[in-house]
Amino acid sequence: MKITGLTRRVDSLGRIVIPKELRRMLHIKEGSPLEIYMDADETIVLKKYSQVGSLKNISQAVSYTHLTLPTKA
Repeated sequence: MKITGLTRRVDSLGRIVIPKELRRMLHIKEGSPLEIYMDADETIVLKKYSQVGSLKNISQAVSYTHLTLPTKA
């Protein structure tokens, strides 16, 4: 992870402003969907949302489910 040294405050509505330079570097435009989740070490992660990536994750989960189903005796 690249450390940028930027600090932002959360406003009264719970919003955080992503700095313009960061938005420009990551090609985040107004209205761009972002995925928000918490890592195992309780780090909050913002990730550009991709429907294709989500579909891939779903298909992998389904594949794993099919691989672990018990067989009929």
